[in-house]
Amino acid sequence: MDRERADFDQVLRDIAEVFEIKPLVLTLPIGAEDKFAGVVDILKKKAYLYEKDGSGKFTESDIPADMQDTVEEIYGRVVEDLAEVDDALMEKYFETETLSDDEIKEGMRAAAKNPDLNVVPVFVTSSTHSIGIVPLLEALIVYVAPPSERRVSVEAERGGEIEFLEGPLSDSGPTVAYVFHSHTDKYGTLTYFRLFNGMLKPNLSLIHISEPTRPY
Repeated sequence: MDRERADFDQVLRDIAEVFEIKPLVLTLPIGAEDKFAGVVDILKKKAYLYEKDGSGKFTESDIPADMQDTVEEIYGRVVEDLAEVDDALMEKYFETETLSDDEIKEGMRAAAKNPDLNVVPVFVTSSTHSIGIVPLLEALIVYVAPPSERRVSVEAERGGEIEFLEGPLSDSGPTVAYVFHSHTDKYGTLTYFRLFNGMLKPNLSLIHISEPTRPY
């Protein structure tokens, strides 16, 4: 948000139109470009004003007066969107027109785990000045499912039908890994990968989907 011509509203429109995903706004920027000074946490309804020295130090304060109506409007939309992820939450929302903090967390976790819901949480930050980083990290801890609970897409053959290995993933299941880089020099080939499921043991043979005849 500290970049020149940064336009938060345009980014939200691009997310919805280009990716056909519903943006779930969880922080709002206070200012933009060189005047980007902090963020408003939509769910906590608190503002965080940051130092511009890159230290990440911030002061918690009330929401600026000229943003209060916008925050309330977005908060209502977020709660309504989260209520749609679960029948029990929807029923509660119809009865009370609101959700508790725990129910909001439950809805966020459900939304993060279900790709069919087509929603994506949106946070505003500045990596240069370390603005808005803390709310983002807190959300990752509270809302995002751990790697062991996420499903992994796999193909039995190159270009074949995609299947999903559902969580919980474990060491005892079939070995599934993603090779993201291979480096070859005069000493041999070094392969870098991320292991999603199962274990790697000496003399274990694996199939590379992109190159099925290549041993691993």
